[in-house]
Amino acid sequence: MATVQARVSATGMDLDEIVSAAIATACHVDRSHLTPASHLVDLGLDSMSLLSIIVQIREYASFELNDAGMARLFECATLGEVVAYLRGLTGEPSR
Repeated sequence: MATVQARVSATGMDLDEIVSAAIATACHVDRSHLTPASHLVDLGLDSMSLLSIIVQIREYASFELNDAGMARLFECATLGEVVAYLRGLTGEPSR
């Protein structure tokens, strides 16, 4: 768990920023318009976009998602839910 936090910290960005940047890129939206309450479906996020986001996030934070973990990630409805779920994987406290 410490490895994940160290890699996230080394980027100078926190997990919220990393996820927001990845979602903005995948959905072709301005990151400044995203909030924790932003609904992923409203942003045009589909399963392929979500996989792209996971790849981008993994560049900054190491975590493993088994089939159950992937299924849970696909259940997240908002940006905030994605961040909270990933925080749980990394051991980073919720905000």
